[in-house]
Amino acid sequence: MNNTPPKPLEESLDLKEFIALFKTFFAKERGSIALENDLKQAFTYLNEVDAIGLIAPKSVKESDLILIKLTKLGTLHLDEIYEIVKRLRYIVILQNAFKNFTHLKFYERLNAIILPPFFNDLIPLLDDEGKIKQGANATLDALNESLSRLKKEGAKIIRNYAHSKELAPYLVDTQSHFKHGYECLLLKSGFSSAIKGVVLERSANGYFYLLPESAQKNRAKKSCKLTMK
Repeated sequence: MNNTPPKPLEESLDLKEFIALFKTFFAKERGSIALENDLKQAFTYLNEVDAIGLIAPKSVKESDLILIKLTKLGTLHLDEIYEIVKRLRYIVILQNAFKNFTHLKFYERLNAIILPPFFNDLIPLLDDEGKIKQGANATLDALNESLSRLKKEGAKIIRNYAHSKELAPYLVDTQSHFKHGYECLLLKSGFSSAIKGVVLERSANGYFYLLPESAQKNRAKKSCKLTMK
């Protein structure tokens, strides 16, 4: 008696490679490629879309959790809002593409989709990377400008200390070092008479990775601004 399990249908029909390639055309990864409802109608829609020639949609992530949050009136993160926007944008792309093809069946299907004004206002707010565009929100623009300024100030603090005459006797080098996410200096012992700060780590040679007090305050301000975002 042969107990060998039967091969999957796609292998038996030598369709495995074709199906793997076909799945790459979906915007969202799917375990199944089964088309639901009226297959003849779906085939008609696909042929009409293929004949027009559209840009490929951006890949999208699973939306089940997003839908659950919406049904429970939960708060969405920006990346979750972007997942919605990607889908909305492609609806708009399809509707615009079919405006000159009102005789096609898929036009009727698309024309039945009416986006609420809120969605029309939401779509242009995000860029192609899912970030809020500059100019979309004055408060956010001010925060981003402040963060950019603080970032430049933080780099300047380390650079100034690295070329400071008072600190020169204690500097191992004039480079900026990164430890635990902080930009810091590498100093010899005895530095406490010349600079205040927090020692983040000791080097293998016994030197000190120091986060200057002024840089620490700068970092705290940046953290506060990021929290406000």
